[in-house]
Amino acid sequence: MGDRMDRDLGVLDLAFEIKSVDQKKRIIEGYASTPHLDDGDDIVEPGAAKFASVKAVIPFIGHKHNELPIGIPLEIRYDEQGRLFTSTRIHRTHAGDDLLAVASERAAEGMPLGISIGYPPSSVKARYERKSGRMIRRIQSLELAEYSFTPIPMNDHAVVTAVKSRSGRVRWLDEMDQFLVASRLAEMETYLARIRRRTFF
Repeated sequence: MGDRMDRDLGVLDLAFEIKSVDQKKRIIEGYASTPHLDDGDDIVEPGAAKFASVKAVIPFIGHKHNELPIGIPLEIRYDEQGRLFTSTRIHRTHAGDDLLAVASERAAEGMPLGISIGYPPSSVKARYERKSGRMIRRIQSLELAEYSFTPIPMNDHAVVTAVKSRSGRVRWLDEMDQFLVASRLAEMETYLARIRRRTFF
């Protein structure tokens, strides 16, 4: 786990629709909604998350990689609607007991949890397209390293991409940001060149 968690991870926050919570068997099942445009102009396409085996993916709470995993993944797969299904057996710890209690109460009220997936940014394969004045990144493939349960989903669908560094800081700069910065600089240089031509000629 050390080598994988030592690398910087991209983080994508999703809403987690709880399908079932079995407190006796300590299993939480549900769907992460992914094939939608998020507030960061990303779309994670169905089947994008790749992993060598289910047991190689590690579940946490809040991406706290310096703490013990919260459970064991039993099943990870995409359904016919492109939603990422996860089934997790929760460990018998205080943190696990709290997660089961919160998940049960929210399921009873029809309210989602948050879930966030972690992946090495270098593993991302994507294509870009301009739509309605926005530059959209369609993520076609990424290496799923871990997923974390979070207290509150930030949106109904995937909402933001960040990078969690080794120190635990979150920095808001990834390949999409670099692409947009480069595009804006090019537009600015073109605009300044036009101003110079009007001023001096």
